[in-house]
Amino acid sequence: MALLADRVESVPCPQCGDSIDVAQEKPFTVVACKSCGRHVRVPVAIGPLLVRGKLGLGATGIIYAAHDRESDRPVAMKIITTSSDTSDEDRQKLIDKTLAEAEALKAINHPNIVRILRIGEHAGQPYILMELLSGGSLQDLIDREGQLDELRALELTIGVADGLRGAASIDLLHLDVKPQNIVLDGAGSPKLLDFGYGQDAEAAARDEIPGTPFYVAPELVRRLSPTIQCDMYSLGATLYQLLTGRFPFEGRDVKETIFARLGVVAPNVRLRRGDLHFLTGSAVACMLYEDPEERYEDYDSLIYDLQRARDAVKAQSKT
Repeated sequence: MALLADRVESVPCPQCGDSIDVAQEKPFTVVACKSCGRHVRVPVAIGPLLVRGKLGLGATGIIYAAHDRESDRPVAMKIITTSSDTSDEDRQKLIDKTLAEAEALKAINHPNIVRILRIGEHAGQPYILMELLSGGSLQDLIDREGQLDELRALELTIGVADGLRGAASIDLLHLDVKPQNIVLDGAGSPKLLDFGYGQDAEAAARDEIPGTPFYVAPELVRRLSPTIQCDMYSLGATLYQLLTGRFPFEGRDVKETIFARLGVVAPNVRLRRGDLHFLTGSAVACMLYEDPEERYEDYDSLIYDLQRARDAVKAQSKT
């Protein structure tokens, strides 16, 4: 689906302030200011937004980096997209569900969920405006560091679990918890984004295996009804990766990776990293039980155990 946007005639150079003529330039290409040589990306306009390029692809749309001229700040903008063979009726259903989810998330305004700023429309194309986070994703952190300090990994996971608890309070599942969907703000706090699969959890589980192979819960592989324990499992796989730099289950291809978690006990995280506290190992094991009924009953219980592990690690470091 093409981005419905207006061309921009000129943009101010952020370095010298001179106007740069971009009327004939292709959107999202980079041009140089003739006065100072500063490179600038050519934007397009969507209402009050100057859209500067793609940030990534979510479950239900494309995320763009933009500048909101009304508030004079950088933002992220989500355009809802569907495949070319999607019927008009199904597309409208997806739009309605995505916008309803955004309204719900805007209402809870949880510190560990990306903040929804406003919902708008341009040329019949709805968009969702969100805070633009500057700290990169947890996947970026793993790529840089391999494995994280135990205390840092636990603190991040507690924050994400609290965000999931907030979403669960309005009966919203995520169903694609993974490091790529957890982004850090400027202070280093984690924020969940992209609840696309969770908009219609039952339909997602019926039509496909929602989520990502390395993190998906076994019951979703079996096409059972999703619950909060699905997100707990994916968060457990994420914590496992934060602590070890590895996935709990891996295969030679997608299918083998997905089915590797069925009928077996998840590998003990402390066997892959022996310096971890036993409370950390216990929490990870409980999150990764194959049977969802053996996992934590609710997020209060999960967060309590993660906090116990965090406090034990803190105390251990002082001795």
